[in-house]
Amino acid sequence: MVLSVRIIFGVVRMTVNTLKREVTIMKLLNAILFRPKKYITAFYLSSDVNNASIDTCYIKETKKYETGISHPSFNEWYWVIVEEYDDEITAKTGHEKWVKTFEKWLPKELKDVINNAIYKRELFE
Repeated sequence: MVLSVRIIFGVVRMTVNTLKREVTIMKLLNAILFRPKKYITAFYLSSDVNNASIDTCYIKETKKYETGISHPSFNEWYWVIVEEYDDEITAKTGHEKWVKTFEKWLPKELKDVINNAIYKRELFE
């Protein structure tokens, strides 16, 4: 198990070096691979659009639905929570809205509703 994780991280590190982009991808992988299951219930939507991961899920701790986006042009791949919802129907509609937004093109900025930070789009080579 440890060997396979090291191999995965080595491949990711090589890929990042190949792209000549320093991204702290270890934290991204950590968030994906070791996300605590106790925070997420059965409701979970996930879409990969235009190099973005768009996830919507129910968070037990806050008793709200949230849509988060991870993309290299915003917050260096870290998750940005872009919307919160009170019910599942609104969460599905919100998720679809973000998928359509990223299908058209990248927005100029994303606002994190948790910490009120605004992340402007940064294009890179």
